[in-house]
Amino acid sequence: MRKIKWRQIISYVGICLAIAFFFSVLVYFAQSQLRPHQPPNLTLAFLWQAIIYCWAILFPVIRRFAGHFRIERGNWVRTVPAHLVAAVSFVVAHTLFYTVCYYLYHGFSPPEYKSFSEAFRHLFFSNWLLDTSSYFAILSTVTAYDYSRRFQSEKLKTSELKAALADSQLSALKMQLHPHFLFNTLNSISTLLHEDVMAADEMIARLGDFLRLTLENSGEQTVSLAEEIKFINSYLEIESIRFGDRLAFDSEVGAEALRARVPNLILQPIVENAIRHGISRQIRPGKISIRARRAGNKLRLEVEDNGPGVQNGTNGGFGIGLANTRARLFNLYGDDQQLEMANVDPQGLIVRMEIPFDTGGKTTTQ
Repeated sequence: MRKIKWRQIISYVGICLAIAFFFSVLVYFAQSQLRPHQPPNLTLAFLWQAIIYCWAILFPVIRRFAGHFRIERGNWVRTVPAHLVAAVSFVVAHTLFYTVCYYLYHGFSPPEYKSFSEAFRHLFFSNWLLDTSSYFAILSTVTAYDYSRRFQSEKLKTSELKAALADSQLSALKMQLHPHFLFNTLNSISTLLHEDVMAADEMIARLGDFLRLTLENSGEQTVSLAEEIKFINSYLEIESIRFGDRLAFDSEVGAEALRARVPNLILQPIVENAIRHGISRQIRPGKISIRARRAGNKLRLEVEDNGPGVQNGTNGGFGIGLANTRARLFNLYGDDQQLEMANVDPQGLIVRMEIPFDTGGKTTTQ
């Protein structure tokens, strides 16, 4: 059983009383202006109140009826005749109510009519067009409100489904990313165990620090760029143990950019690609540079290496790492993001990323 919402009922009655009072005062002063030498006809003001009170009573009934017989594409044959019959019924009901009020005001002896039926017939044919128009005006209002409410409800439901889908996709992509990184790191540790036990031990310690940093933000889709730089420095320290003097890295990050929110672990697969497809394929010392700055309402991130770059017929290593990066950026920012890579002179590859500059709250997942 539905709970009666007394506050809404009281508000509705108050609004109807206010409208009736307004029209009564309007009719009263209109008569005073049109006929300044005659006293205002209070009957007309009273009957206007009766009209408004009647429609106030009928409005909830029309609203409920409109809900049962919604005018939609494909059901015109059923709903239009139903509303035509309803319009006639409500005109009759309104005229009956109006006639009763008219008789009550005159003490059941109106001077214009000989009987109740005569008064009813006269008022029916005098006001049927206005009453019918009022019915369809109310029906149109109710239908428009119903369509708007249903549209907003469907829009909210669609938005919630899209958010849930995006969240699931982002979580799945992160779950793909973590094992990928761990596999490569553990493989490096396994190799070093046979070559340099001290270096392997140091790498395990650095890996533990990195995993601690990662787990601290494991439920977050976005982190501050300062935290992301800390992550990536920890990762590069792990890799520098394996490559020794063959790997150097630096970062150039603006102070304002450090406050920006970025997707969690967004730089790691890009840096990993630079090492795997750039630094590891050359004998001479390699270098990775990370740059970040604010550009208007965008945050611009760059990862550059001095490796061989993209060779003809290759995709530059756009495998699972960067494919996941593209997917994550799209899910988080839609078309308001960009990820591209290009060769640099005289040698090397640069990956550029642009995302909205945002210093807002954290986005978490369950």
